[in-house]
Amino acid sequence: MPESDLPRPSTSKVVQLIQEVQKLKDRTIIPFIDYNEGRIFYPILSKIGEIQDYVPYLDGLVCDGILEKRIYEKLIVCPIHLDTFSSSVRLYCPKCH
Repeated sequence: MPESDLPRPSTSKVVQLIQEVQKLKDRTIIPFIDYNEGRIFYPILSKIGEIQDYVPYLDGLVCDGILEKRIYEKLIVCPIHLDTFSSSVRLYCPKCH
């Protein structure tokens, strides 16, 4: 999505999100991967009144320099069934992610 199309969050929600992130042990927003439903969502977003799977919201904060984007986990997904995360192959190091 082009940067100009990303949503611009309200200042109060940004402050709320920062406060929630500061409460976290490692100050990392971790996604929840629902393998049954084929969804990725961020429970922390519900704490500030946003939809949990609204990734463009987080992308907007990355573009604004508020958040830093990092890879949390890599999954091999079928190119035909993109909403199916339950693959038989999974590359993951529990130490470095």
